[in-house]
Amino acid sequence: MATPSIMILGYLGVPLLRNFYMVFNQEKLLYGISFRSDIDYGPTPIPTPTPTSTTPTPTLTPTPPPPHPTPTPPPPPPPPPQDHTFWISNHLVRGTIAQVAALRDRPDSWNWLTKPGAIAYGHSSAHDGFNLQISGVYSYWIVFGVAESTEQDKWRGRFDNKQDYCYHYTGNEFKWDVFPC
Repeated sequence: MATPSIMILGYLGVPLLRNFYMVFNQEKLLYGISFRSDIDYGPTPIPTPTPTSTTPTPTLTPTPPPPHPTPTPPPPPPPPPQDHTFWISNHLVRGTIAQVAALRDRPDSWNWLTKPGAIAYGHSSAHDGFNLQISGVYSYWIVFGVAESTEQDKWRGRFDNKQDYCYHYTGNEFKWDVFPC
């Protein structure tokens, strides 16, 4: 008659000692203990390891490198120019014609017949006011003149196109001047 023998199992059910293989092959194994085979203990299968719920080990994510210094973005573009009005009040003597032109830049010479580079032009006879609609530019010059006058044209500017302006004529075709309203 065989005596109970004990089988010592190591990690994952691997026998630690070689001579326990003989006992394992001849008898039934229950929870790592070997019993005699002539006594019926019922079916005693080797238990399968139950899956244990393990908490996932946190994975270390590498910290991103510090951001490279980014260049300063350029300033936003200026807002588009608004349409503004340049008002002219004509207080010249009866029969005198006032004429006004708006230009982007002030030229060295100006010709009232061809009006080179004018972005707006207007004229009126005495005591009739008129206006110029200035649109699409940020700044401009104004040239004032009187038809058939011997006086030099008068330049005013540089005006920014952020508001309406008003000027008025005084005098006659021989002696005249312009002033802000």
